[in-house]
Amino acid sequence: MNISIFNGDFSTDEDFNQLYNEIDILPKKDKIIILKNNRSINVFTMLTEGIFKISDLIIGEYYKNISIICNDYETFIRYLFFLMRREKYLKKKDNTLIKLIPPLSEILIHDVLKLIKSWNDINLCNFSIYTKPQNKITYVSTELDTDEVSLSLEEIGMKSSEEIFKTIFTQKYIAVNFHCGNIDIFSDIISLYSSFFAKKNLIVFVSCHSEDVKTKILNLLKNARVNVISNIGADIGGFLTNIKSIIESLEYKMIEKIYFIHTKTKQEWRNQMIAPILKNDLSEILDNNNPTIIGSNKYRYKNNKMINRHYIKDIISRNNLNINIEDYSDTYIYDINDMILNNGKFFDRNSLITNPEFYKRYEDDLNFMDNEMAKKHWINSGINEFHRIKNPCYVSKYGKTSYFIAGTIFAGNRSFLEIFEKINLEYEFSILECGYNVNNVPRKVHSWEYLFGLICESMGGNVIGIDEDGSTNSIDSSLIFSPDIYKKCNIDLQKLNETQLINHYNEYKDKENRIFCEKKLQRRQCIVNKNIGDSKVAFFLIISRNNISGGYRTLLRYINHLTKNGISVDLYFGESSFDQNTCFGYSVVNDTIENIVSLVDSYGEINVKDYNFFLGLNCQKWYSVVVANAWQISNAVYDNRIMSDKIAYIIQDEEYLFYPNNKDLQNQVKSTYKKDFSYFCVTSYLSKKFLNMGFNVNGSFLGVDTETYYDKKSNRKNEIVIAYYKNKPGRCPELIREIVSILSKKYVCNVFPDDINKDNVINHGKLEISELNDLYNNCKVGIVFSNTNPSRLGFEMIASGLKLIEYDCEFTSYDLKDCIKIKDSKNILEIVESEIIDFNKDQKTEIKSINEELSNLLTFFEKMLSL
Repeated sequence: MNISIFNGDFSTDEDFNQLYNEIDILPKKDKIIILKNNRSINVFTMLTEGIFKISDLIIGEYYKNISIICNDYETFIRYLFFLMRREKYLKKKDNTLIKLIPPLSEILIHDVLKLIKSWNDINLCNFSIYTKPQNKITYVSTELDTDEVSLSLEEIGMKSSEEIFKTIFTQKYIAVNFHCGNIDIFSDIISLYSSFFAKKNLIVFVSCHSEDVKTKILNLLKNARVNVISNIGADIGGFLTNIKSIIESLEYKMIEKIYFIHTKTKQEWRNQMIAPILKNDLSEILDNNNPTIIGSNKYRYKNNKMINRHYIKDIISRNNLNINIEDYSDTYIYDINDMILNNGKFFDRNSLITNPEFYKRYEDDLNFMDNEMAKKHWINSGINEFHRIKNPCYVSKYGKTSYFIAGTIFAGNRSFLEIFEKINLEYEFSILECGYNVNNVPRKVHSWEYLFGLICESMGGNVIGIDEDGSTNSIDSSLIFSPDIYKKCNIDLQKLNETQLINHYNEYKDKENRIFCEKKLQRRQCIVNKNIGDSKVAFFLIISRNNISGGYRTLLRYINHLTKNGISVDLYFGESSFDQNTCFGYSVVNDTIENIVSLVDSYGEINVKDYNFFLGLNCQKWYSVVVANAWQISNAVYDNRIMSDKIAYIIQDEEYLFYPNNKDLQNQVKSTYKKDFSYFCVTSYLSKKFLNMGFNVNGSFLGVDTETYYDKKSNRKNEIVIAYYKNKPGRCPELIREIVSILSKKYVCNVFPDDINKDNVINHGKLEISELNDLYNNCKVGIVFSNTNPSRLGFEMIASGLKLIEYDCEFTSYDLKDCIKIKDSKNILEIVESEIIDFNKDQKTEIKSINEELSNLLTFFEKMLSL
């Protein structure tokens, strides 16, 4: 094999003929090579594009002649080393790779020749240098059969070898990865940022789609290294091709940073993206060991949507990249990247309302909009853009915050560039979509825009925003304390000013779990278990803090009965009308939907998998009926009447009586009763009361689940079971404590669910339903007081065979006419003794089945839905 290196500007036929005539060993085809390429040839271009390709050397039969044509000695040295460093192409006979040469800065020219001598086993027999300094042809030939090789560079009028190597191999370079899709815009960019492109250490790698454009590029940037590629993958296709060329370049190890630029059509957008990175010195920012990219702060967008995530996962998987995409991805109740759902159409994205506050915040490119603009954007554009999310209830999980540079114009550091060594760039280019592609469906080409940012974030790096004035932004603003958020989300802080809010946060941040920043707001807003568009009824429920509330259990039982009879129900949760408030479109409820559902599930009354659960008290879709059941949230239901055909109110108590010492609060409760509601009253007393108030009432009664509560006909003890609720005024806790003090002197008193610590008192705490029936069947007398409405507990005690003692008031006069009723503790001992003695006498109070009560409920809702 001969290596012939031509050094000099052989600009005329006369020069070349002189060279050809003087040197007998020059093969004629080398002359053809030179003439074909118009004499002075860019060596890199020749090697990679035209005369022969380095890849040809992969095969076992090696080229007999390799020629390098150079304009100067430095170029000669540069590309000689380029050949020698292609160890993956130049193979020994045993197929092992040629060992890399020592650090280039330490190599002298005679070491180069020694190395070439070591290549004898691939039939290399001669090495020649041809140079033309000072218009004089000089020929230096080194035979490889000598032991020592020396070459005086001064003899051919050049610098010392040390100076040459210092210049070439300690230089730090900047690479520009430039895709030219429009030569006019390319020219404008080169002209507008001419000072940047004039940098001596700049190497510009350009991709384009035709030889004609390539020629025009070289007229603008004569040293550009141009790849002519098929029209595949738009700018991404060009970027991947150029990165491959960069990695294979001689200068690769000396490249410090890389710029990604392309000829984006819109001038304003283009300039907003390019100016910040080309007009500022990014050296200090990019001088770190973690993968980092920096781009226009205006287009530094959150990357959590991870659009085209299936394609991103595929790239990560087939290239064995150590990236866990799930950590950084928001997930949704449907797959935003799956176009096959719903008969080939998008998942039903219209069932939920457009939440403009959320929409414009979640979609970074819409941040500038007001609410009306955001609504119009969804109608005119967003609905046709597969990745748009208009309502937080579509989000099932929020990932770690990450960013990307929208528009794919940015700069990256060395650590970022090195990641692409692991990627099969040629294959990734080959599978990209052809031509220009609108980002209206998932595509391979667009997945790279998001992957560039993810690579940095997931590998400990950063995506930094920069403005044209040089100011930078690398923080996650969603984690920063916001006085505005702190105030909006905490009902007890409404009267504090900003200074007071800051002081309060600093004092209590480690003691209280409050919402104080945007990331805290970003909690799952709903749990979807069934088609989100199916439900016709929505129940607004207070958030339960335990699983012992009889009224709450009744509501869940009602909901379960409606579901079993084909009426689909959604459930909404809050504490009060304050929880209609939102911040950035998120609910201000300071709890998680997972905790709420877990407590609901602990009642054992419904299968939680049959329902959709929502955080906050704002309907997220249209309903036929929205249902209130407690005064605290009834105004929220009333306000949501614009989201339904009808509103209903289930009345279990006269709730104003819960606050006997607060007239203002009593009046506030009474004000929630409005004629717009249709009322379902659970007792005879309440039905008559609300009818007399002029409301539309459907009456019922309290029934008992006789399969759960029944008389086992077993031997009972002369003991008493007493319901004690220390914090419920309607259950007369003070009177209960009095009675227990009297009765416990003679009888064992079984107390639940709260404790009374006295002798002869057994505290049972919170009991399961089956445990309650067992306890009832172990005693003879039951005591429960109802001063706001009859308690279902009394009916269940009777059904279990107990003699019942209730509170004597108007609320028990209709539904519990025949049981013993008292107003105070007078004669309580005698009354209990009498009941124990007469235990075997039949109860007169009629017990009705829960099924009859549920039938009344079903009739009420069927009527509401049919009208």
